[in-house]
Amino acid sequence: MTDLKISVVIGVYNAEKFLRKAVSSAEELPEVEEIILIEDCSTDDTYRVCQQLEKESAKVRLFQHPEKVNRGVAASKNFGVKKAKCELIAFLDADDYYLPNRFEAEKRLFPKNPKVDGVYGALGFHYYSDKLENKYKDHFFGELTTVTGNVPPDQLKYQLIGMCREDKGYFSLVTLT
Repeated sequence: MTDLKISVVIGVYNAEKFLRKAVSSAEELPEVEEIILIEDCSTDDTYRVCQQLEKESAKVRLFQHPEKVNRGVAASKNFGVKKAKCELIAFLDADDYYLPNRFEAEKRLFPKNPKVDGVYGALGFHYYSDKLENKYKDHFFGELTTVTGNVPPDQLKYQLIGMCREDKGYFSLVTLT
């Protein structure tokens, strides 16, 4: 794998204020081949924003669940994975954004290690208000968190939900490729 081509899956629900920044951050990365928006029956103006983004960018593909009902974030991510065209898939929450170096580790690790199934990166936090920072900063281990050691595949799910016997940090699906 010489040139990484990545499908970015974004489950979207009531995110009209943040979505443009999320999509823009993914669109700017050369590794991102497509951005898949799964609009999950928002109650605000999010669907219209999604339609605009799809018209503005050849990378953006917009979908809704076939039954046009709210299915939740997990179902939306799973649906997006099924729609992805690229071998590599990354997730992005509609109210988050990527930094310019988002796929640097993937560019180093995937070509040299063909047996690697996934790469987890660090997760940083930006709080839009002091109230949110005070509420969540301790819960999310400060301003930056990542996995601090090798986690055997059979222990990954326990690490993800914080039930691992050996604490090796925290990771989020948003940092998984």
